[in-house]
Amino acid sequence: MKANHKPLILLAVTAPISMMFFKGQITHLQKAGFQVAVLCSPGWAPTEEVEYFPVAMERQIAVFKDFVSLIRIIKLLRTVKPDIVNAGTPKAGLLVGMAAFINHVPVRIYTCHGLRLETLTGLKRAILLATEYIAAFCAHKVVCVSDSLKRNFIKFRLAPSQKVAVIGAGSCNGINMERFVNSNAKTGRREKLQAELGIPPAATIIGFTGRFTKDKGIYELIAAYEQLKDNHAQLYLLLVGDYDADDPVAAELQHRIQQDPAIVVTGFVADAAPYYSLMEVLLLPTYREGLPTVVLEAAAAGKPVVAFAATGCVDAVVDGVTGLLVPVGDWQALANAAAKVLADRQQALLMGQQGQARIAAEFRQELVWENTAIFYQRTWQDKTGQRPTAERTVS
Repeated sequence: MKANHKPLILLAVTAPISMMFFKGQITHLQKAGFQVAVLCSPGWAPTEEVEYFPVAMERQIAVFKDFVSLIRIIKLLRTVKPDIVNAGTPKAGLLVGMAAFINHVPVRIYTCHGLRLETLTGLKRAILLATEYIAAFCAHKVVCVSDSLKRNFIKFRLAPSQKVAVIGAGSCNGINMERFVNSNAKTGRREKLQAELGIPPAATIIGFTGRFTKDKGIYELIAAYEQLKDNHAQLYLLLVGDYDADDPVAAELQHRIQQDPAIVVTGFVADAAPYYSLMEVLLLPTYREGLPTVVLEAAAAGKPVVAFAATGCVDAVVDGVTGLLVPVGDWQALANAAAKVLADRQQALLMGQQGQARIAAEFRQELVWENTAIFYQRTWQDKTGQRPTAERTVS
């Protein structure tokens, strides 16, 4: 292989929406000396100059369609001949990982963004354990997006500890600090958005960002809110997100949400940054995460967070410093912790400031991108003996 060869990285995810994991990072990797190509299901509109290979992949288990997708990916990799494959999200991790293994791709990486199996039982859990094990087996290295996720990956015996890594402090793409700091600073914009949502100027707003599903804790969130509103006049719950057709909640809960005039549902929004500026505190009663981006975003906006002490959340929230953690599943503890934050605005402000400083120090995009580039460079050198294009650090 020529000394000036620029390794080709193929980044693969299942659904186009997951390409947000690489926004901005693609250009950074190209500047760091790599060629980059992308593989995901049809529908992605590239925002950076990169070669895009659309291959349909089903998010759910679909044996025949999965087999067809696998054959197509195997053929594609034989043509493209990537030097490095990084496959993330469950289905792409499995299918692209297997195809890369079959094609003897020199460097194979599986990125784990979370373990859905944590909240499953029976046959579904067994199937996901098997698929995660296969994805990890086909890879030379498994990258987990947080330390607690890494611990669980090893605990479930999905891969030996020496094979599993976390890049830097975690996160797959970091946080664009400017978006959240600026949104929080624009008072006029904040007041306008609040008026557009029909929330009174004097309201106290608690917030949630994400899908309205059981695993995200929507039942516990509503229970905690209903307890809180009994003791807080003009309390509003701002739900930034929408229901998930693949994981519907009970009609009774939907009715409670729809009938409460103090619960505001935005639906899907392309940019959640302006909405954090309205919140006094973000609540995230999730049962499992990889590393919850919404917590990092809220912290970047200077907001304290109250969350369940679930996988990923224990990495994103420094308990008592940037927010509060409560036992998983305990909605009363969630309500009590949120009440504590609302009762002490000075402490809440300090938590927000400390959270913002931590994001800037550990999770800002430029740092995450550079750490990722260095990881690729070193992994490439370890496998091929070639020197990395550059070795740089961001202070």
